[in-house]
Amino acid sequence: MTYYKVMLSVKGDEALLKPGMTAKVLIETAKHNNVLLVPATAVKRKKGGQQHYVQVLRNGKPEEADVTTGLVNDEKAEIVNGLNPGEQVVVPKTKQDRN
Repeated sequence: MTYYKVMLSVKGDEALLKPGMTAKVLIETAKHNNVLLVPATAVKRKKGGQQHYVQVLRNGKPEEADVTTGLVNDEKAEIVNGLNPGEQVVVPKTKQDRN
């Protein structure tokens, strides 16, 4: 998690946020609608290059599919090319899944 000190003003007069308090905020810098999203952990980078890929299940076996990403955050990655809706993407296990 990353922390930034910021100055802000809060609308409304409820005074729920007081000096010295912390808040978790989401700052939306860009937004695309009706896009294909996959978990960001599913997107890998080929060694020595800029090309990204995901593993998809084809005939029950994982295969690499080269993809072009759009917007990416800590959780999701937009796929703009190389993957079709409905394809099954292989997602790595998380630490929580392993326990």
